[in-house]
Amino acid sequence: EVGEVVDRAETFLRDFLRHLAGAKIRVHRRIGRDHRLPGNAADWERVFMNLLLNAAQAMKDRDSGDIEICSRVEDEHLVIEVIDNGPGIDEAILPKIFTARFSTRSKHAGLGLHIVRTLVEANGASVSAANRESASGAVFTIRAPIA
Repeated sequence: EVGEVVDRAETFLRDFLRHLAGAKIRVHRRIGRDHRLPGNAADWERVFMNLLLNAAQAMKDRDSGDIEICSRVEDEHLVIEVIDNGPGIDEAILPKIFTARFSTRSKHAGLGLHIVRTLVEANGASVSAANRESASGAVFTIRAPIA
């Protein structure tokens, strides 16, 4: 279930944030109880861990930040969005962010979002990234067949 996978990823994020100086990150959820992801639960946990860490790191220089995870059924797919109110993604790099070894931070390997895409696709789903339309921040959207 989406809620269980997100629970484990959020626990990991909380542990990580204790060692990251900066923003106080809040996670908000609007997840359907019966929403289930296809495939391997461990893969999905890693996907959400990477998306939550990515959002938290983007907001680390702020006093606070919000990450929202919501799910809905749309056109016979489960749609899950991870939305943050960080700075967003520079339009010039948006097409490259899922590429292996691409990073905007010099000391990082640039594998996190590449792993996200690889695992999402291995489990029969797709992932995309965009900037929020009405506010600052990024939106990562996963579309999976209903399990």
